[in-house]
Amino acid sequence: MLLFFSAKRPVHSPDATGNSKVEINKHNALGRSYLQIARTLVHEAIRAELFRKRQEMVNSGQEPDCKKEEPTSFEELWCYYLFYMTPLDSENYQHEYMADHYVKSIAAALGEMHPELSSQRFIDLMIKGLYALDGTRYDWKWQEFFHALTWQGLEETLEYKNVIENDSESLKKQKAYLEASQMEPDKCN
Repeated sequence: MLLFFSAKRPVHSPDATGNSKVEINKHNALGRSYLQIARTLVHEAIRAELFRKRQEMVNSGQEPDCKKEEPTSFEELWCYYLFYMTPLDSENYQHEYMADHYVKSIAAALGEMHPELSSQRFIDLMIKGLYALDGTRYDWKWQEFFHALTWQGLEETLEYKNVIENDSESLKKQKAYLEASQMEPDKCN
């Protein structure tokens, strides 16, 4: 997989050899924290791998059994593709699959990277508490923060709508964590 920065939103596209090229919007990267950039890279790397797996399935010629009680991960991914693909968004299945299978893993990865990517100033500031835009105060919880970052880019999924949007308190807290992530003084430039 190749990574480079461009003026587009994050996208990945395979070349003729099957390698994926991930393009990150350099203008959107400016002013983002290192942890936010890491989240974007992990998110896009997973999407590239899901695309590679789908291509492998297409090339194998195997037909998945979407009614199977316990499908293999390949079959399940293929069924997501068939179910969530639309004429306007053939990559939507990736986000749905990620929302159902990768949120905990991405949040855990961000948790492991966090000590190296977050400034001590940000850590000290956040330990004092989290405030929503309406003034509500929450105790800062790092795992909830990493989950909030993980949901960025997955807001259109059914899982996000069911877990976060349908619960006004969760949605308010999600927005507060994302707002707090903008307070990190160490940013990409």
